[in-house]
Amino acid sequence: MSLPDERHLEILKYLPPHPNVLVRASAVCREWRSILRDPRFLRLHRALHGEPSAAALGFFHNAASGVQRRFLHIPRLDDPSNLSLPKKYIRGWKFIDRCHGRVLLGSGGSRPGFLVWHPTTGDCHLIPPIDFYLPSQASGNRRNNAGLLCLCDDDRGGHHLACHTSPFRVAVVFCVLGYKTAYVFSSLTGQWSGEIQPMVTSSGLRPEPCAVVGNTMYQLLHDDLILACDTDEQTLATFQRPKGSHARLLRADGDVLGLAMVLGFTLHLWTRDASASWVLRNNIDMVEVLPGPRHRCLGQTLVSP
Repeated sequence: MSLPDERHLEILKYLPPHPNVLVRASAVCREWRSILRDPRFLRLHRALHGEPSAAALGFFHNAASGVQRRFLHIPRLDDPSNLSLPKKYIRGWKFIDRCHGRVLLGSGGSRPGFLVWHPTTGDCHLIPPIDFYLPSQASGNRRNNAGLLCLCDDDRGGHHLACHTSPFRVAVVFCVLGYKTAYVFSSLTGQWSGEIQPMVTSSGLRPEPCAVVGNTMYQLLHDDLILACDTDEQTLATFQRPKGSHARLLRADGDVLGLAMVLGFTLHLWTRDASASWVLRNNIDMVEVLPGPRHRCLGQTLVSP
């Protein structure tokens, strides 16, 4: 027997006002999804928690098709606001990373620039350029990537309601053939660190997003390696990952480093445990997950029996 909508409203209004909670609740069933989109729920939820719900529907993109807004906002029925960058920051910025409501944007060029933006509050923090140095032997095309780290006190298990006022760090890794180094910006000091002790490896930087776990930024390298930048100790290190292509790093449950990798038509999910060993957690057959009689994966087509 199904409960009346009014009873559901009274129960669901006690959900914490955090995007991950609301999204998961909306995936339970169609009835809950309909209720969570109901303006009556939004009003009750806001009245109880004393603030707007933290969820904002939309997506970031780096498309070069002439669309200047890096965040395409899909406004709620009760919130027609347009979450967009201030006009002076519209051009030249690309999405790099996000953490607890903040977004890290970057600009290219010989001296990359960075901007930390909070879409729901509108706060923008323009980070000063890095005064970096690469030795003459570090020749070749230079690649770099960056990660955004939140330093809120409740980072382990908290709800991050006040993250827009918490200090943050930006870690930037530079990679030139045979030479890797990094710098860390702290909002507490407003300055970049000195150069983290460089290391020499033959593996180049892969053009995939980083992952941040705790206060360490992880970046995929070629040759099945991962680069770790510890922003507390300000050190660089590399270690091996499971072999395979089409890999992505992620922060897994339990605040550990995770790895998602596709082999054939199977998605493999790994985590790195406290002993620095990789543990295979799950295998997902994409043929059973993808809809329709024909399944397209990684540019190949599989015809179902």
